[in-house]
Amino acid sequence: MLISVLIACYPAKAAAPAGTDAGAGDAEARGMCPLADCHDMATIATTFRLSPATLGKHEFDLEIDGIAVSCSVTLAEVGRQVEAVCSSYHEPVYLRVVPPGEERQAPADRDKLMWELMIVGRPEAVHVTQRVGGRTLLERTTTFPHYRIFRPNGPRCAPECKLARVEWTIP
Repeated sequence: MLISVLIACYPAKAAAPAGTDAGAGDAEARGMCPLADCHDMATIATTFRLSPATLGKHEFDLEIDGIAVSCSVTLAEVGRQVEAVCSSYHEPVYLRVVPPGEERQAPADRDKLMWELMIVGRPEAVHVTQRVGGRTLLERTTTFPHYRIFRPNGPRCAPECKLARVEWTIP
């Protein structure tokens, strides 16, 4: 079984944090709930510097609760959506790369990229090794001991899902 991994490049400041509440507003007050769906999800967001050395083929070796998953994608041009294929895992895994933003971003941040690894489900531990051109950029493990409750349709409306997020920086 193959799992599709999506790497999409978006302006960095346009990316909403995972789990931002989509308020139901007046509809909820009238006892009507919107129909937005959600899934339990763990996210790892990693910031790194954009340079010629970070363009090229990115290989990700993941271990999600003891299950090995490998993905690769070529980041040749910031601003384009690129799809990759990963080895099997029982839940979808998504990956996106966020490029430097426009004028609204601080000059010191314009040379930074951020990738977000989004794993559907509630993994307890994830180990990530990221390589570019055979060079290891990152090797790190994280645990997700606490998931927060998220209700996309408002506090009194179903569904309820659980979200966790960690942030890393590659020097």
